[in-house]
Amino acid sequence: MVDGGLCYKPEQAIGIPIMEVNAALIEDSTNGRIVIDTSMSFLGILKENITLEALNGRIEKISGGEEAKKVKEILKSKKDPNVYTIAEIAIGLNPKAEIEGILAEDAGVLGTIMHFGIGNNVL
Repeated sequence: MVDGGLCYKPEQAIGIPIMEVNAALIEDSTNGRIVIDTSMSFLGILKENITLEALNGRIEKISGGEEAKKVKEILKSKKDPNVYTIAEIAIGLNPKAEIEGILAEDAGVLGTIMHFGIGNNVL
């Protein structure tokens, strides 16, 4: 799906236009290790890597330092098992964007190999 910058429903949210190309994943299909090494929502630019280990589309383990502990706390506080779903994969397309620790820009940086979204991917 290419984010064209248009909302069609009340309360619908979108990213900055022409920022990324993304795809919703089949919820139970992701297996492996995701290493977050630049920035993350709610945390900004990371001081150390955070590793997510996924099994059948769900985050089963979060490891790293203090920031990884914060991620665990944030997800647990939601009291919703869907927050552990690997929901999106995307690649940044914006050649003018830079890593700033602000999700709206970081997600669109050209040359970012990819980024992942977690939670519910149903619009």
